[in-house]
Amino acid sequence: MKITDIKTYEIEGKLSEPFWWGNGGNDKRSASLVKIETDEGLTGWGEGWGGINAFKNILKDAVINNDPFEREKIWSNMFNELNNPLIYPGLGGSAMSAIDIALWDITGKKLGVPISVLLGGKVKDKVHVYATGLYYTRKDFDEEVSERIKEAKSYENKGFNAMKIKIGALELEKDLERVSKVKDSLKNDTKLFVDANQAYDLRTAKFVSDKLYEMGIFFFEEPIMGLDVQGYKELVRYSKIRISGGESLRTRYQFLDFINNKAFDIAQPDVGNVGGITEFKHVQSLAYANGIHVYPHVWGTSIMISASLQLASTFTNLPISSSPHALSQEPIMEFDQSENPIRYKISSNDPFKFEKGYLVVPELPGLGIEIDEKKLEEFIVI
Repeated sequence: MKITDIKTYEIEGKLSEPFWWGNGGNDKRSASLVKIETDEGLTGWGEGWGGINAFKNILKDAVINNDPFEREKIWSNMFNELNNPLIYPGLGGSAMSAIDIALWDITGKKLGVPISVLLGGKVKDKVHVYATGLYYTRKDFDEEVSERIKEAKSYENKGFNAMKIKIGALELEKDLERVSKVKDSLKNDTKLFVDANQAYDLRTAKFVSDKLYEMGIFFFEEPIMGLDVQGYKELVRYSKIRISGGESLRTRYQFLDFINNKAFDIAQPDVGNVGGITEFKHVQSLAYANGIHVYPHVWGTSIMISASLQLASTFTNLPISSSPHALSQEPIMEFDQSENPIRYKISSNDPFKFEKGYLVVPELPGLGIEIDEKKLEEFIVI
């Protein structure tokens, strides 16, 4: 079997209401998709953070006419094409991610097995997930807090026992008050995580970390600039709560210094950004060998959710335990609940079954999802 073509799609859907985080915001949701075609008529789908169309021609020589089963070879070919400091750490890494995911999808379809089998097999049939939402709106403070409390309670009512809230967009005391009020509204056994999206300098992050510890927050995500290895190393040693990060890092080579310096308690690679499934496994192995937990970052369509779910189903507990303590040993995956008009509408099947805080791993071949290209056309912008 040989790869014959790469097709790319930039898609987006308008939000009914914009939302914000510590250093940005959205009035739409977008995704970059790739479709790999073969001479046997099999196709595979992948997703990255962006830039796939811009890098398609650069990567064609590394991909076309190769056997999609030879994923490590193709990954190395792509990396070599992009191996300079201006390209691979940026959107080129996302393009590699999307293509790599599509190759795993094709391989699973050809062999009639889900990607989890190709990765060595599941260690669990369902994966613990937490709800991501609780963004900012531009409403007055009391109304904003009231809405976030209602949102948080709705996640509990759906069956989530963990969720993540944003911080970093308001004056500091108000921001901490907002988090505290949401935390106080939750059940005692519901865990709350906090994500600053790199909003703080190190000194402020230490102050916020102390306050979050007093509230009983479980982990503090991306408190400072994402590439500041020494800053994260210092914060991990200072903080009484777990420090996480890594969603913006590409390949094992950007993760290496963080892992060697134990600069994360929790690494959060994103399969659509790190270099795909192939590279995610390299990063996970490095992290586990150094006693660092891996919680997949996921903020995409059903393609990215499924790729992450297939990966997470193969993660052992850390440390290995037959009866792990939730979160401190058992891995947990992000499951975005914020508005996204394109998340599921591009799929012709509904592959995800949610059960009391867990997602059941799809059993269909490859990613376990089918893309409806007619529905996809509704959202294509490029």
